[in-house]
Amino acid sequence: MHPILNQGTMFAYGTMYAAKGSRLLFEDWVKGTVVKNSGEEINGDKYFFNFDKLTNDLLVTVDKLEIIEVYRDSIQAFTFTSRGEVYEFKKVDAIQQFKFVQVLASSEDKYNLYKVINTRFILADYNTNGLSESGNPYDEYVDVNKYFITYKGAIKKVDLRFPSIKRALKENSSKVKDYYAGHLLDEVNENYLTSIVKYLNQ
Repeated sequence: MHPILNQGTMFAYGTMYAAKGSRLLFEDWVKGTVVKNSGEEINGDKYFFNFDKLTNDLLVTVDKLEIIEVYRDSIQAFTFTSRGEVYEFKKVDAIQQFKFVQVLASSEDKYNLYKVINTRFILADYNTNGLSESGNPYDEYVDVNKYFITYKGAIKKVDLRFPSIKRALKENSSKVKDYYAGHLLDEVNENYLTSIVKYLNQ
């Protein structure tokens, strides 16, 4: 581990501009646990955590003043707890080498759903000639996430569209149709994808 900030607050970390969005997963520090490569689990009772989406690094602090960036190769997984929600991250080389991916749904013998978080920093590109305008007058962190489903060793990329979800879950097409019929008015987003995979894993 090495320190990356010795003063200021969470929002001082990596922030040079008043940008929209955030490079961090959480607005504040959260509790969690870390699993080392040896399998040893470090309980986070005295630690606070966050995740840098831009660099894919785990951040930890004790006093919320000195932030430590954890050496990525020394750990295999970590879990956060925030506002009653659990966020699990692990290394899945078949999905993305050298990066942590978020586990949205898991099963030993059925479907696993993973989310790869890709965040980009986009500089302001506002232009005007007095008559027309283009671009944004602000810097912005933009998430471009990718989703993958694994089933019996096979890996399938899936988009947040029902035809793509249906193809990825074709082994259980009848149950997929049943779920779709019962959720016709639902928006097909990350929650929808996660819910349908958990439904098939029951």
